[in-house]
Amino acid sequence: EYLVTIFGHLYNLHNLPPLEYASLPEPSREKHRLDFVNYLVNFPLPAEVMKNKEDNPAEYQPVLPTFYQLASHSSSGSQFQRLICQELFFLGLSVAVTRLATTPMAEFLVNRFQDEARYCLDLLVHRNPELMSTIIFCIGQNLHAIHIHLLKEFLKPSMFTNWSLDLYSTNWIASFVAQWRFPDFKEKRIDGNQQMIGQLIQRVVAAPQPLRCSETIAQWGVEVGSHLFSVINWERVEPSLRLYCALIVIGAKVHAPADWSSSQLLGDLGRKLIEAPLDDLFVQSLLSVAPENSPHCFAELTSLQLLLSLGILGEQYRNCRDVAELAQSGGALGHAWLESYGFYNRCMSLLQATRNVPLLCNLLVRVDVLKEEARVAAPHLGRLIRGIAAFGDRKASAYLLRQAAVQSFKSHSRLRSNTENDNTKRLRLWLEATIPNNRQEFACSAVLNDILAFSYCSGYSLEAAVTLIRSRNYTRADIINFQNDGFSWIALVA
Repeated sequence: EYLVTIFGHLYNLHNLPPLEYASLPEPSREKHRLDFVNYLVNFPLPAEVMKNKEDNPAEYQPVLPTFYQLASHSSSGSQFQRLICQELFFLGLSVAVTRLATTPMAEFLVNRFQDEARYCLDLLVHRNPELMSTIIFCIGQNLHAIHIHLLKEFLKPSMFTNWSLDLYSTNWIASFVAQWRFPDFKEKRIDGNQQMIGQLIQRVVAAPQPLRCSETIAQWGVEVGSHLFSVINWERVEPSLRLYCALIVIGAKVHAPADWSSSQLLGDLGRKLIEAPLDDLFVQSLLSVAPENSPHCFAELTSLQLLLSLGILGEQYRNCRDVAELAQSGGALGHAWLESYGFYNRCMSLLQATRNVPLLCNLLVRVDVLKEEARVAAPHLGRLIRGIAAFGDRKASAYLLRQAAVQSFKSHSRLRSNTENDNTKRLRLWLEATIPNNRQEFACSAVLNDILAFSYCSGYSLEAAVTLIRSRNYTRADIINFQNDGFSWIALVA
């Protein structure tokens, strides 16, 4: 009670209890905040009172550190603490506060004031990680009125280290990234709730609704969401919420920059969102969706399904002690299951429908799990690579395929769990998939040549490559052709 009273006096609430102030409409609170800052700017304390070492002629009154101390003494996550968090957020990031600087002196004071507001808010959130939910709420409420570049600088990975994304915060992220209306969920968890999962999927597959804000603000939402996704600690996020965020990424496609949704799903973010463990009910619901019925997000929805199928396959391999056991499952597990799901046919359907070679090449970076059954998977992967190579310009397709292959080696070789045995299996998969049958298979030759060069430079054993390539019994003319086409590594090994 004393803390609340002190805050009310410092914040010039004029006998209005702070918790009643917290219930006021946002325009009323905004007016009070601006009056408060305006007072501090127009009635600064002299430098000699502040003992200013920078010889500045004046300084604003040091109220914000007191706000931080009051919040620190309050119980963690209390309504009072969240109130101070909201006020510091607005004071430190609001465009309206910046506009109060109408003179050079006022500009100096306002800049110092906003810097200190963000500093105090940073300290408060680090001490009370649960306040990140309040920060995300503030973003959703004030996106149109804050400095986006300052917000992105403020949101650092360290803030999210000990915080777990919750359903409430995810709903707010959906509201400003995908422009979805805030859902009226009665439950606080998605896990095992078929109705909630169905509602979320329906939001993606249904025809997009008109924007609820200007296009500029919608794009700001995507920009902020993209930054948030890059700093959230996904290891602490529940599987169902990770898949919810994957749907948010797809839902933002309508107003996001071109290929933003696809690049997010097939990049580092997608890898984190679809990492084991997976939510079985959510996954099965997503796999049962027919993407062709949603042309506005066909490519993204299909990509998500393909990534999920690879994720399921990876979990099967991790749970199975011996890959040989998968062969005895009658096609219910392992690569046989992936075939029965139609993984490769779906990849080709995606390519034919979109003619988007870069999209499929990005997907190839994620097929590393196929190395566990390389001998079975290689022919299928080889046909997919040749199918991709047949689209568009020969050299352009070959270049993208080469990038995908090398990136697959690079991204997985850096993982802590990667072993020498993994490198050997990965090399065998790509060797058997890309070894060219003749000179006309330019893309396969280009990919194989780059893989050999990368493997040698990375210190991998090329014994398997030598054995496989020489088993093809290339003629002297073939080897000369490889050399003339610029594939000197194939020529050398052959």
